[in-house]
Amino acid sequence: MKERRTEILSGWKDIANYLGKAVRTVQRYEYELGLPVHRPAGRLRGSVIAAKSDLDAWVVSRPTRDIPVLMDSNHDSSALLDQLKTELAEFKRLREETAESRQALAKSRKVLRESLASTVSSTAVVPLAS
Repeated sequence: MKERRTEILSGWKDIANYLGKAVRTVQRYEYELGLPVHRPAGRLRGSVIAAKSDLDAWVVSRPTRDIPVLMDSNHDSSALLDQLKTELAEFKRLREETAESRQALAKSRKVLRESLASTVSSTAVVPLAS
C-alpha cells in the first residue's frame, strides 16, 4: 500500500495562487473567515503553511452567496424595454416639472422681496425736525 503524502503549501503567495486569489485576500480570509493556515512555532505573524486538503475542505464548507439572475433567458425583453421607455418618459416629465417649480419659486421670492422692501420703505419713520 502506497503512503499518501499531504501536499503542503508554504507562504501566502503559494496559498493565494492555489486558491486563485490575491495575497491580501487570503490573509483577510484567514482573519475574517478562519482560513486554515498554520504558523510554525506558534508565531502570530510571519510565515505560514497550509495543507491543500485543508484548504479544499474549507472552500467546500463555506456558504455561498446566490448570484442574482439579471435576466432570464426566457423573459420577453420587449416588455422590459417598454417599461424602461415608460419610466424614462416619467423621469423627463418630472425633471421638467421640477424646473418649472424652481422658476415659479424664484419668481415668488422676487415678488416677496420687492413687497417687503416697499412695505419697509413706506413705513420708515422720518425723524421730526426740532
